Amino acid sequence: GSATGAVYLSWLPDAILKPMLDQEAGATPASRAKQVRQIRTQVRQDGMGLTQGGLLPRIAALASPVFRHDDELAGVLTVLGWNDELDLAPDGVPARILQQQARDVSARLGHLPSRQLIERAATPAQTG
Repeated sequence: GSATGAVYLSWLPDAILKPMLDQEAGATPASRAKQVRQIRTQVRQDGMGLTQGGLLPRIAALASPVFRHDDELAGVLTVLGWNDELDLAPDGVPARILQQQARDVSARLGHLPSRQLIERAATPAQTG
């Protein structure tokens, strides 16, 4: 998968995600639900998605959510780099800059980090 896709998967409402996931072939609903929970847990814990050689074998990526004024996902900012050159550490320079930029864009959209969003991040949603 992609870092950007992992962020969308982690923050889009289930009502939007479920129809898309139901159309995917190759996985049972139970295994897909488990995979979704794992991805959401990791992305919400880290505050971003990351991948190394996922869709493109030599490319690494970090992705961070951008939120609207109502705590809904507005989009995703993504940084791409070569596998052996992009620091993927959650506390690394690229991740810190990316997350700060995502917070800045979110603030421009009227987003204020709320208790609801923080609680939602701590509790992975159920899909399946």
